[in-house]
Amino acid sequence: MKRNIFFIILLIFINQFIFSQKVGTKFLKHFEVNGVKVARNVQLFEIDKYDSRGNKIAIDCVSFSEVSEYDENNNLIHQKSSDGLEIWYEYDKDGKNFTYKDNYGMYTEYEYKTNYYKWILNNEPYYKQTEEHYLDNNGNDIYVKETDVELGEETISENWYEYDQNGNIVHAYNAFSETLIEYDLTGRRIKLIEKKIVDGKKEEKISNYDYDDNGKLIHLIRTDGYEQWWEYYASGVKKNYKDNQGAEKRYNEIEKEIYSKNSNNFETWHEYNTDGEIIYYKTNNDFECFYIYDYYPNGKKRTVKEFRTIKN
Repeated sequence: MKRNIFFIILLIFINQFIFSQKVGTKFLKHFEVNGVKVARNVQLFEIDKYDSRGNKIAIDCVSFSEVSEYDENNNLIHQKSSDGLEIWYEYDKDGKNFTYKDNYGMYTEYEYKTNYYKWILNNEPYYKQTEEHYLDNNGNDIYVKETDVELGEETISENWYEYDQNGNIVHAYNAFSETLIEYDLTGRRIKLIEKKIVDGKKEEKISNYDYDDNGKLIHLIRTDGYEQWWEYYASGVKKNYKDNQGAEKRYNEIEKEIYSKNSNNFETWHEYNTDGEIIYYKTNNDFECFYIYDYYPNGKKRTVKEFRTIKN
C-alpha cells in the first residue's frame, strides 16, 4: 500500500513538473529518435499555442513573444510582440486583406477592381510606394508596375507576362530580362530560356527537362553545365534529389524531407510523426532539437514545444 502511494505521489510530481515547465527551463529529458530512446540535456526554447480552429495565437520564445487575434472568419486582425511592434489588419466583405497598419507609422492599403488590384505602401514622411497588378480573366498577372510616389510617381519597375490557352506562362519580360517557356502537349515544361543583361552584356541560359513514363520530372540540364536529377517511389511520391554540385535531398513516403545536403556540405536530418509534423531536426554542426505536440479533441494542434539540446 505504501509502495503504491509512493508511486502515485511520484507520478503527480512528474506531471506537475512537466506541465509547469517554462520557456528557458533546462533539464534532462527522454525522447525517441528513429525508434531509439535517447536522453538529452535540453532547454525548452519555444512554445507555440493555437486555438481550436487551428490559428496560431501565441509564440513564447526565449528571446521573443507574440500574441495574435483572429475574427470569426479566421482572418488575422491583431498582433502584438515583445519587441514593441503592434499590427492591425482589416478585410473587405470578400475576406481580402484591405489594410495593414502598425504603431510605427507603416500603413498599407489594397484597392480591388475587376482584373486589377493596387497595393499601397505608406511610411510617410520616409517613403510611399504603389504596386499595380493588371490581370487576365483567369486572375493571372499580365502587367505589374511599381511606382515610387515620393519621387513624383517615378516608375521603379515594370513586368509583362503572357500565357498559352491552358493558362501556362510562356513569356515574361522587363527592361533587363526575358524568360521564355515551352510545354509539350500534356502541359509539361520542356524548355526554359532565360535572357538577361549583366554589366551591359547579354547572357542566355537554356534548361531542358526530361520525364519518365509516368510523367515525372527526372532530369534537368542547363547550357551552363548545371544538372539536376529526381527519383520517385512506386507510388509516384518524390524519393531522392541531387544535382551535380553536391546537393542532395531524401524524402519519406509522404514526401517529407528527411535528409538534405547543400553544395557547401551543410547537412540536416528530419523525423516526423504520423500526422506529418516534424518531431526531430539535426544538423552536422551539432544543432539538435525535438518537438512535442498537444492536441484538442477535434484533432487540431493545441501547443507545439521546441526543445533544443544543450551542448556541454
